Amino acid sequence: MKKFLFITKLLKSGSKGAIFLVGIVLGIVITITSCDCDLKKIFNSENLELESFFGEFSNVNNNSSGSHNYSDSTESNLFVVERVIDGDTVVIKGGEKIRFIGMDTPERGKFYYKEATNYLKALIGDKKIRLEKDTSDRDRYGRLLRHVYVGNVWINAKMIEDGYARLLTVPPDIKHVDKFKELEKIARKNKIGLWSDNIK
Repeated sequence: MKKFLFITKLLKSGSKGAIFLVGIVLGIVITITSCDCDLKKIFNSENLELESFFGEFSNVNNNSSGSHNYSDSTESNLFVVERVIDGDTVVIKGGEKIRFIGMDTPERGKFYYKEATNYLKALIGDKKIRLEKDTSDRDRYGRLLRHVYVGNVWINAKMIEDGYARLLTVPPDIKHVDKFKELEKIARKNKIGLWSDNIK
């Protein structure tokens, strides 16, 4: 308890002590968030139970998009799909474009464009999606690069597995490339979707 004696004295000294203590805490928070320090190296969470408090400030500091964390998997950070552009790109509420990682679907006017686009609409249209980052944040067009989930369904993998998308490997975003290769191999073998006998 000796380690908390200073804090206890400050609190007993009245409002001035409390204000001083709050000022110290805020000063530490501002310093940490501005220099992107590792909280665990600075504080021992067993002695000072401040880790959860500081965590919120660290998340804001690490948020490259500003108002949203587009890789957060919590229920409070699910995103509504406003429009499906094609089989591998959507627009979420707020105007951000999401480009699905690891897969590619036919462009407008190409074989299986409509089928791939309509299938993606069926999978995620008017539903809330969860986004997962690989390595890169955005592509050269400014679109967010993400793995996309609806509930427990991994949409990137589902599109490849069901023959609506091809594998597209673009380093450094290759975290799940082996899984995608396996799914495409199965789709080719079963001659479904893009790999059907009607492919042009």
